[in-house]
Amino acid sequence: FNELGRAFERTSFEGPIKDVGKENAHLMLKIITSNVCHGCSLYKTCWERDIYRTYGEILKLFSLFEDGEEKLGNYRGILTRRCGRFTELKATIGCILEVCQVNSYWRKKLKESRGLVASQLYGVSEIIGALVSKADINKRREEDIENNLLKMIARSGIEVKDAAVYRLPGGFKCQVVKESCRGSMECTRHLLLLCEEALGCRLSRIRADCALKNNGPDCGIVFASKKQYDVELGTAQEAKGGSVVSGDSVDCVHLDSGKLALILSDGMGTGARAGQESGATVTLLKKLLETGFEQELALKTVNAALALRSPEETFSTVDLAMIDLYSGQADFLKIAAAPTLIKRRNDVEIITSSSLPIGILDTVDFELKSLSLEPGDIVVMISDGFLEVKRKSLKKEFWLVSELKRLNSKDPKSIADALLAKAKDLAGGCLPDDAAVVVARLIPHYYRD
Repeated sequence: FNELGRAFERTSFEGPIKDVGKENAHLMLKIITSNVCHGCSLYKTCWERDIYRTYGEILKLFSLFEDGEEKLGNYRGILTRRCGRFTELKATIGCILEVCQVNSYWRKKLKESRGLVASQLYGVSEIIGALVSKADINKRREEDIENNLLKMIARSGIEVKDAAVYRLPGGFKCQVVKESCRGSMECTRHLLLLCEEALGCRLSRIRADCALKNNGPDCGIVFASKKQYDVELGTAQEAKGGSVVSGDSVDCVHLDSGKLALILSDGMGTGARAGQESGATVTLLKKLLETGFEQELALKTVNAALALRSPEETFSTVDLAMIDLYSGQADFLKIAAAPTLIKRRNDVEIITSSSLPIGILDTVDFELKSLSLEPGDIVVMISDGFLEVKRKSLKKEFWLVSELKRLNSKDPKSIADALLAKAKDLAGGCLPDDAAVVVARLIPHYYRD
């Protein structure tokens, strides 16, 4: 709910509402020339030979209209002498300005309403946060294991403020809050071994909020039972034409259910605006999945927030891969996203989508495809920038298939960098669109290269 509030808070990138006369000048002049000036004998004089002067006088009339009837009566410009339809011209300008003012009023009201919705969502967020902190969630807590763990940690000399152990469907989850180790990496060198001994199972660190990185007094570490599989990740990204800001956003998140979510979003257009749209999509989707939302409901919620938050046409694609690290089952959900490629040994499978982008319609249609991954399988998620380098081809993704078959590397980062380098080479060194790639390789948890 906090993230939903942030989505509604970012309703406009325009800043304050501009002066209506200047903001709508182009539309006003178009209406005036078609409704008042069309057919006039002096049309060519006003709108061809003397267009800049006429344009300036029209804008002056708009300004006088906004200041009031008294100032309009003092106007003695060239139009009073030359325009044979001056009375009609004034009436038309008055009507247009009134409509624009009404539109401006309701735009302000709409913006205020979004601000109100944002504050309400923030309020709900605070209420839920308070309820969660007071709720009886101890039913899943293993207090005997917690007490034993705290004693073991105390004997080791590590200063721990709190420890919580939860039983999950696939094993355990252990959360520890401790004093900052100031870079000695106690969380991985000593604490992990102590937690494994106390819980009686192999664990892996799935999150670490390091005090050194966050400039805080405490470290927060989360361990979870080792899954049957791990995922090696590699990403590569570059903006259109070598720009600094990309319109593509990527992220991944480990969920309590034992799944890994890979998210890639491509915002409309390129640059900062597109980056803000795709970033909002990825962040909100990530938060909802972490909270426990099912993937379908999370996507529908994100779509609703994006569709309501801005009066302008803005949208993003969504490419979501949910990989179960216990079973290897992978769900691919695509909303107007580029194809995903699965490399298994020397074969490459393509997963495509034909749905509309997120944030356009009130409802969202997405395509779900499930696939059982095997150790060694490589998942490649791309944005449209990789397809635009072959925009004239009917099968724009085929060069990626050929390149994946050619590459012998098993390192996801090397594969991502190689695909991006090949895309730039095909584009003549300058990408025609923002490009991002996420490469994931499924491996057994005990795998060692």
